[in-house]
Amino acid sequence: MAVLVRMGEPVIESHVFGRRLRAARVLAGYSAERLAEEVSARGVVLSKRTLYAAERGEQYPSVPQLDVIMHVLGVTFAYFDES
Repeated sequence: MAVLVRMGEPVIESHVFGRRLRAARVLAGYSAERLAEEVSARGVVLSKRTLYAAERGEQYPSVPQLDVIMHVLGVTFAYFDES
């Protein structure tokens, strides 16, 4: 299990991050394909495969990808925090 780390401190476990990412996507009314297209249209390449892997907790999106995903979905980093 992976853990997202910020300044050396563990922040979010990958399965928690993935579950919340999927929930935010669904609540915003995006399919995985549509969200990947929207992020890519904003200049940051994101494949549907990468998005699904993030939602399954297998990997994290890159920082630029996460920044655009959060903007498109209307959430902040705090949304993903489990505390």
